[in-house]
Amino acid sequence: MKRLIAATLPLALAACGVIPLPSQRIGDFEVTLPPSRPDASIVVYTKENRFADTTIPTVFSRVQLSGNAVYSGLGTVSRADVYVRPSLPSATEACQDLGAYFVCDATAETANRIGSLTLGANRSGLFSLGGPSLDVAAKNRQGYFGVRLLEGESWLFDKLLLRNVTASARL
Repeated sequence: MKRLIAATLPLALAACGVIPLPSQRIGDFEVTLPPSRPDASIVVYTKENRFADTTIPTVFSRVQLSGNAVYSGLGTVSRADVYVRPSLPSATEACQDLGAYFVCDATAETANRIGSLTLGANRSGLFSLGGPSLDVAAKNRQGYFGVRLLEGESWLFDKLLLRNVTASARL
C-alpha cells in the first residue's frame, strides 16, 4: 500500500499543477505606444509573436512571466494593464489594423488581461503576469502582447519596455 501511495503521489501532484519547473528566458521586448489618453478604453497590441521561439511543453500550466518594466518617453504613463492574445484579431472582431499594431476595444478584451504594471518615467519596476490567455499563448507558441493605459498619457514614440523576461510554469 505504501508503494502504491508513493508511486501515485507524484502523478496526483502533477495533475494539480503544483510542481514548479525551471524558468526559461524569453527575451526582452517592447511595445511602441500611439499617442493616447487613459480614458480611450483601447488595448494596443503588437503584431510580433513573442512565443515563436519558446519551448514550453503543452502539459505545463499556470505560466507566469516576470521581469522588469520600464516606460520610456515624454508622456506621463504611470499605470497600465497588460493583455495577451493567442492569435491576431480577425476581421470580425472589434479591432482596427493600424499598420504596426492593432487597436481593440478594451471591453471585448477582458478575457485576455494578464495583469497590471505600475510605471515611472525611465524607472524600472518588477512585474509578474499570468492568466488563462497566457497559458494558451505559451502552449501554442503564439502570443501577441497588448497594453491599456490606466493613468497618464503617452506621446508619439513612447515605449513600454519589458526586460529580463522569464517564463515559469508548473507541471
